[in-house]
Amino acid sequence: MAYEGILNISSLNLERATELRKMPMIYLTKDGKPRFVSEVPAISGLMLKHWHFRNLINLSREAGDKICFFCNRLEAIRLPPEQVQRYYEELYKVKYGDKEIELIENCVGEDVHGFLAVVKGKSLRREGNVKFSWAIALGGRENEEYQEEAYRRIVIVQHSRHVREIPPEEEVKRQLEALKSGRNEGSGKNEKKDEFNDLMKQLKQLQMPYPKPYTSEVFGFTTIADLSAIGVSLTDNGKTIDPEVRKIRQRNTILAYAKMLFGEIGANLSRSLPIAGKFRLLIAASKKGHIPPPVHPVYPNYLVESVKLIKDAAELFQDPAIIRIYAYDMNRETKNALESEDSDLVDVKVVETPFTEGFGKVLEFLGL
Repeated sequence: MAYEGILNISSLNLERATELRKMPMIYLTKDGKPRFVSEVPAISGLMLKHWHFRNLINLSREAGDKICFFCNRLEAIRLPPEQVQRYYEELYKVKYGDKEIELIENCVGEDVHGFLAVVKGKSLRREGNVKFSWAIALGGRENEEYQEEAYRRIVIVQHSRHVREIPPEEEVKRQLEALKSGRNEGSGKNEKKDEFNDLMKQLKQLQMPYPKPYTSEVFGFTTIADLSAIGVSLTDNGKTIDPEVRKIRQRNTILAYAKMLFGEIGANLSRSLPIAGKFRLLIAASKKGHIPPPVHPVYPNYLVESVKLIKDAAELFQDPAIIRIYAYDMNRETKNALESEDSDLVDVKVVETPFTEGFGKVLEFLGL
């Protein structure tokens, strides 16, 4: 899948606490010459992968699939040591396991997004079946000219919050005395004074400004999912989980992508939901899984080039494929160029809706 749309930089850029992540990039201009841009806003693929994981877990919970303790809490962390696993198994009636097949059978998160565990003193690792590229800002791409100034047009809005007033010291002292009297603790005078001073310090801190920057920008990223590897244990001679459970997980892996397009990804959505409604999308799938990832949206002609690349690979491996493209502003020339690649082996269409005609048709093609 290749995506181009508005994302909230601040909400998805929390690997650094004090600044937005940036990276140098070299682009090709429309005349084919390389151009260096010193600072381009960027979002790590880890951030995007985390929100796919959250969507997958929520969908899996609805489907009644198995989820381990930490994944159920939406915490994609390393599997705990064996003693800790036994503790959670006893307390919360969840299961882990000593083998890869047991671990993936007992948790969709470990199955789809991988894990790292220490089992009986040995390391056991499963690579994630969902992978994301970096999301790169596309600020100057409308003109197909990568001017450095275009990437500096991002405006950061700083919002501050604080408590306007705190209770008078005498009132705080009275409330504290009443509280301690109710507890009958009989604390000493010095202890009461220290507790009072500490409480006043905490209350005053509430009046300190709490700054939070917000900003959104048009980003592009690509992602791939190896659906054939879901439910398959490579360290157990290719053993698989229940076929129906595999099918549910494969379907929910695709639907988790669809939920990402709602704009509901990021840490500050209650007060900074990105104003996103227009985006471009390319979805591709094949029966055997021999097609390459699409071209990244940093390249102006990525839609046409992606279709050509995927079709070429599908023909080499004789791998039937489907490609669906959704774009709110596609011109007739580009649409004709895309649909001219349609063939008996590769079904290519430009669609009017991204969900039913896009993801829906891909699910239908894959029998999910």
